[in-house]
Amino acid sequence: ALAKKPAAPAPADLVNQSFLSLNCYSCHVRDKIGGSEDSRNASFVTTQPEMGDEGRLPPHLTGVGGKLTDAWLKQVLEAGTKVRPYMLVRMPKFGNGNVQDLIKNLPLADPQVAEEEITFVDPPSKVKSSGRLLVGTKALGCVKCHTFNNQKAEGIQALDLTSMTSRLKHGWFQKY
Repeated sequence: ALAKKPAAPAPADLVNQSFLSLNCYSCHVRDKIGGSEDSRNASFVTTQPEMGDEGRLPPHLTGVGGKLTDAWLKQVLEAGTKVRPYMLVRMPKFGNGNVQDLIKNLPLADPQVAEEEITFVDPPSKVKSSGRLLVGTKALGCVKCHTFNNQKAEGIQALDLTSMTSRLKHGWFQKY
């Protein structure tokens, strides 16, 4: 009898294997696995203590393949980034050869959110004007915490909003 060829591992299993081999779980949480241990927790420091753990601990990576653009994943994993300047711990620069499988499998393991078609009755200039109002100080107030185009926020200095289009997948942000 012919032996059945074993099924290829699922992308989520391949991501888990990569996270284990690259030691990602020592700092990051993904699907309730990993994160900094109590003995190392104090090593994660920030210049923005008022942000709490969000300002000092590496971000959770559950669903990150459906959230971040492929180009951003590649940038972060190969060369690191400094989009969180308040976070003093830095991600290792793994280099191209060490993370290709992870770059390929993260989006497969975390399917992208389907985009719903959004149509506006107002002209684009009015929609953009409304968007600026929303992120400004008179509505949602995003700029109270987030820098915008390197302009300092009023309070804490969270991620620059202008980096969103290069970092986040459109469908993920739309659903958010």
